[in-house]
Amino acid sequence: MVQLTLADELKLVVFDMAGTTVLDGGEVPAAFTAALAEQGIQVTKEQVNAVRGASKRQAVLNLMPDGPQRQARADAAYSAFKKNLAQRYAQGVREVPGAAATFAWLRQRGVRVALNTGFDREITELLVGALRWADGVVDAIVCGDEVRRGRPAPQLIFRCMEATEVDSAATIAVVGDTTLDLQAGKNAGARWNIGVLSGAHSREQLEREPHTHLLASVADLPSVFEQPAEDAFVTNEAQLPTESFEWGTLKWLCSGTLLPGAAQTVGLCHILPGRRNPLHYHPNCEEVLYLLAGQGLHTLDEKSIALQAGSTIRIPAGVKHNLTNTGSEPIVCLISFSSGQREAVFLE
Repeated sequence: MVQLTLADELKLVVFDMAGTTVLDGGEVPAAFTAALAEQGIQVTKEQVNAVRGASKRQAVLNLMPDGPQRQARADAAYSAFKKNLAQRYAQGVREVPGAAATFAWLRQRGVRVALNTGFDREITELLVGALRWADGVVDAIVCGDEVRRGRPAPQLIFRCMEATEVDSAATIAVVGDTTLDLQAGKNAGARWNIGVLSGAHSREQLEREPHTHLLASVADLPSVFEQPAEDAFVTNEAQLPTESFEWGTLKWLCSGTLLPGAAQTVGLCHILPGRRNPLHYHPNCEEVLYLLAGQGLHTLDEKSIALQAGSTIRIPAGVKHNLTNTGSEPIVCLISFSSGQREAVFLE
């Protein structure tokens, strides 16, 4: 019997360009900074870094101060940005090592490859031509000036799906080097939302965003999709890490990170006698808690509800809550959340 891999379930990979598939030598921030300086606007490294992955035309406008000539000045700065960037790229453009090989590996398996970018068509064609990717290397290219809303909106990704005739986000992967890339992937509902560390943003920055994988570069992508397909559905508690706190432990059994494509997060929680977990809420999902052992007092906004083994409580999204162990034995509870990317905001 032929063993299926995750590549057999994958129909489309949507790649960002600068920093993801095209080597980032600092050309974009340098051109961006120089263009705004021509308009007398000084921007910090942090300001430029914050708009990496966004529509460059919109980013220029967002950094332009209010005034009667705001749009005209933004247009002039954007034209200067394009000219400056073209000059810098004319000195040489290189792919991220392994990018074209990854494209070929995917397409040999029937997976379509699309590029999406915050650059406009003119800059994009300059890059694609210099890299010799114009003919037969990718299946579609969508540019920032071809959609009404750039990242973090999902329109670039949806346009790539349309161009490659892929209907379900459950069969696509999105790959990028910026926080906006990962936000757009989440908003598109991509089954695989993959950050790479070859470009603008650090591991620490990308880890804070919704993602299924963080890779060194696109060259590592085949290793993800060579994984047996059945491994995307099964975890083993004994092999999973335990998060320890002064009040108890958490162990995650299922999530979009552990099992790419999962629409739920499930875990086991232990609370020590006389201890409680911090007051918090979940902005993006509801929680269902089932007490397997022990007894406690659960706060739900202003209410306090006694729970014992066999009790189940539903906590709606946005409701502040925590659980105090009022017994002499550890509490053990099964917790489930209505999102594969559970978010928590702690209030203490």
